[in-house]
Amino acid sequence: MGYLKSFSVLRHPTKIEALHKLPESLPWVLYRSNRTDESFLDVLNFRKLDQSTYPLSSIPAIQDLPLEFEPPLLELNELYERLRKKNRVGGFRRAIVNLNILLQELVGGEVLTLVSDDEGIDLVSISQTDGLARLCFRAGAVEVQWVGTGDIVEVSNKSRRLHRIAEREFTIFMDKELPLFGFDADVESLYLEAMDKSAPLPPPPRKTLWQKWKERQRIKRKNRNWAKRWGNRPLK
Repeated sequence: MGYLKSFSVLRHPTKIEALHKLPESLPWVLYRSNRTDESFLDVLNFRKLDQSTYPLSSIPAIQDLPLEFEPPLLELNELYERLRKKNRVGGFRRAIVNLNILLQELVGGEVLTLVSDDEGIDLVSISQTDGLARLCFRAGAVEVQWVGTGDIVEVSNKSRRLHRIAEREFTIFMDKELPLFGFDADVESLYLEAMDKSAPLPPPPRKTLWQKWKERQRIKRKNRNWAKRWGNRPLK
């Protein structure tokens, strides 16, 4: 996937312990930094916990959050459908927005959640005590902006600079520039220190002999298909 940033920022949370109410499928680590008063929440992908990853760079595998928006955000469902019909919906990660809303409801304060990578995802969601306050994301050649008043604005995105939305919104939210985006990104300069984390996930159930056999057959079929597709091609 290349360069990726995915995390939430908690501003003045009042109920940090409520993070332990998140579903098991959303394991997390909460960090503090000596560069800022805000806390950084890294929600991990429970399917890849055995892989070494850098902090703040894991898109959670969301399976316990709704994709549809509930009142008073029904217009965002309509927006999603309009973008889907135009094949411009790839950067609108609804589950990430719902995660942002849930985090704010759990911990209080103000919460920013972002996902930004090198393949076109550039989304920032900000929730306050009265609900979702701001949503910005890249949708093809335009940037879509939604604010709490219900206004939806499409801004022509002439710049091809990656992570532009995430960097801009993050800097405004933090009221300072931190080296997290672009070629000069340096998470280590935040001097992150883990404050809390979710309970360890229970070990997965052992596979039956039948499941192991099916997995071996799947790998064999994949290898045969690969050899059939590429094995006889002449070298260029």
